[in-house]
Amino acid sequence: MKQGHILQSNQWAEFRLKTPNVKKVLLVGENRIFIHKIPLLPWAVAYLPRPENLDNLEEIKEACKKERAIFLKIEPGLGYSDQVSGSRIGSPVLPQHTIYIDLTQGEEKLLAGMSEKTRYNVRLAQKKNINIVEGENLENFIELLEKTEDRQGFYSHPAQYYRMLWEVLRPEKMVYLLTAVSGQQTAASIILLRYQDTLYYAYGGSDPKYREYMAPHLLHWEAIKLGKKLGCKIYDLWGSYKDKPEESDPWWGIYRFKKGFGGQEVTFPETFDIPISPLYFLYPFLDKIRKFFK
Repeated sequence: MKQGHILQSNQWAEFRLKTPNVKKVLLVGENRIFIHKIPLLPWAVAYLPRPENLDNLEEIKEACKKERAIFLKIEPGLGYSDQVSGSRIGSPVLPQHTIYIDLTQGEEKLLAGMSEKTRYNVRLAQKKNINIVEGENLENFIELLEKTEDRQGFYSHPAQYYRMLWEVLRPEKMVYLLTAVSGQQTAASIILLRYQDTLYYAYGGSDPKYREYMAPHLLHWEAIKLGKKLGCKIYDLWGSYKDKPEESDPWWGIYRFKKGFGGQEVTFPETFDIPISPLYFLYPFLDKIRKFFK
């Protein structure tokens, strides 16, 4: 079976159509192109994440043009190396670098592939009586994630985004929620996505009151075991660095955490934009106006 990416699945397209700004999903050949309406403006942006091939690129561009797309943003899948005439390096939406953990290995080998510190923290969480439960308390996860975003100064999606994701993907057994519990309190929680042979770590939050309990380490170990149970071959940690960042880098802690689980560092080709309208060159200015009025 040919391995595809979850962002090119029917179910992901169905989910995204229920979220704001996604006006339409075009199916051109095997590729799904997401048409994002630009708020307050009569134009759109076309987005093609992780296509398996771009053999029908001219057909894709024509379809996007009919939707009044200013440009087409493409984030290629692994192995794509062709140069597209007239394209420009674009700002990425997805991480270009990630880490794949091989789930076909036995548990002992997976543990041995971790850093000594990560193995220690997994066992420490177990000793601290952190329990991992698989459940459906999505509102608890959303509350924890929002607190994490406030604390760390980033923003991902509104609460309704996660509710729609759960509503569409849960019946298909494509989304899982794992929660680390200390007594009756939630210490950390993660959302996992599953598609074909891959389990993806998508979203997570934690309570700093339980920092010393090392709950996230145990959560990911249980996610690895869940992936094996589901028959997945890869656990995708969804974001890393190609090269080890400096310890002064704000993302150093996240890199160190993910790299501690071992695995293979993977690099996708660079994101590129294909201008469809001359307005592409005004888009940064138009986007600033949109944000001002918003």
